[in-house]
Amino acid sequence: MNKLKQAGTSEAATIQSITKSALRYINEGDIRNYLTPVLGTIFLFILGQILAPGFTSVKSIFNYMALASLTIFACIGQSLVIISGNGGIDLSVGALMSLGAAWGGAMSGGTSVGILWSVLSMGAIGAACGLISGTSVKYLSVPAMVVTLSVGNLLSGGFLAITKGQPAGTPAALFKTIGAGHAFWYIRWILLIAIVCIIVVELVLRKTKYGKSLYLVGTSERAAALSGIKTTSTIVFTYVIAGIASALAGVMLFAVVGSTQSGMGDSYTMLAIAAVVIGGTSIAGGKGTYLGSVLSALMLTVLIGVLTVIQIPQGARNFIQGMILLVILLVYARSPTLRQ
Repeated sequence: MNKLKQAGTSEAATIQSITKSALRYINEGDIRNYLTPVLGTIFLFILGQILAPGFTSVKSIFNYMALASLTIFACIGQSLVIISGNGGIDLSVGALMSLGAAWGGAMSGGTSVGILWSVLSMGAIGAACGLISGTSVKYLSVPAMVVTLSVGNLLSGGFLAITKGQPAGTPAALFKTIGAGHAFWYIRWILLIAIVCIIVVELVLRKTKYGKSLYLVGTSERAAALSGIKTTSTIVFTYVIAGIASALAGVMLFAVVGSTQSGMGDSYTMLAIAAVVIGGTSIAGGKGTYLGSVLSALMLTVLIGVLTVIQIPQGARNFIQGMILLVILLVYARSPTLRQ
């Protein structure tokens, strides 16, 4: 009898310890996770200024911040999925963004009224894709990378078949204003929207019941279940939100670019994963902040700018970005927590 009591006490202590560990990343934040992207961004700006005088002008800096907004939008869903644990990495982000940009742009019809229909319809499509991914992960035990990659390929193939590789869409005046217009000074509307998203996502993760549950589920799903958290609904809901965020990020991509083409959002899958990991979010789940992902998104955007300034071809730029992500993933793969 005493052994049973001791076992129960030990399990309760373990759950309490895991809970405290998860909540530490909400209440305190880990400033060390911010140092790498912040210092990296500063170094890249200095390097860019050396290679191309004027690279660090105020106008240039705000332009890079505006361009980073697209990766920041892509990081919303990716951050939530990776924090949720279970080896979760969303490989459908790029396909959903491409769909959101191409189909969402076409559905807007070039009118302000069409924008509402575009946003609502793409949000619904993103939610449906997220629901498929989430239920497959939890109810069918399909690895997250497998199901999200499959969903992404399904979206890309289906849309390519429908449009025959030639999507059409004309941005409405409001879209043009959001994507390229300035609210005041050098600050563009797209950057203001990104700032609002940053504040909302950080508040959700740090202050809401869902955010706290997400960290605990990512740290230990078993401990979360024993604590009374509905782990299945939490994870499925996370994938639904991720799908909506990625689809709407594609609509914003269309607003910025002002035209549509197949696969225009594909590169953001890699960029979002890299930004989230560099920002300190553990691939094993349960640890990380969205703010870290945001800072890393800015660093990666400036990196692309530096590579462009020194006139490295697009293929070489993609190779360098891919190598950076590979090195990061290899470093994190050595983590004992991830191996377990």
